[in-house]
Amino acid sequence: MCACVAGVIAVAAPAAAQAFPEYWEVKPPATWGVLPPATPVGVKLVGSLAINGGKSGNIEYKSTCSVTAIEQVENQLLVGTTLIEGFDEMLSFASNCSFNGSAPYPCAAGENYSLSAISGWPSELIPNYDVFSGVSLQVTCAISGKTAVYKAPGGVWTGKLGTSSIVFPATGIFKHRRNFFYLSGTLKLKPFTPPYTAIR
Repeated sequence: MCACVAGVIAVAAPAAAQAFPEYWEVKPPATWGVLPPATPVGVKLVGSLAINGGKSGNIEYKSTCSVTAIEQVENQLLVGTTLIEGFDEMLSFASNCSFNGSAPYPCAAGENYSLSAISGWPSELIPNYDVFSGVSLQVTCAISGKTAVYKAPGGVWTGKLGTSSIVFPATGIFKHRRNFFYLSGTLKLKPFTPPYTAIR
């Protein structure tokens, strides 16, 4: 579990101070409420992300990747206080991508490929954003089996939080030597720990 501080509030404080604060909120109850401390919630992320990239600054391919990822979120009490803080970690990230002409290095043109996380990504929750650290993705070519690891600059990849969604902007770049690609788009957040049905 990530040990990143994701913000503090008083337990008794109203959750409406800002649209997407620095702690996790859930439904039920019927209205949004603060996720009770020490209550880990599994969240599935699903959707499609656009990928476009190439090498030496030249865009050589554009396609889409279907994504399935698993995240765990939690609020915890700060020791000796009545304040809570949010915790967050991407436990897995997997994506299948179809070619559109060329493909990321080291895959050949016309070869399908997948993207997967090498390890978990701890995250810091700040107002309206989820900031993942230690982020890298492995490209695996479907036919040749060749692989290459692409890293986000500084290991940081940031998504904007919405109601049961996270949006990754087109500025999210991953690099492997001269090779690069951008990932962007919206993933839905779907809690799978009962009784919760929505999260933000």
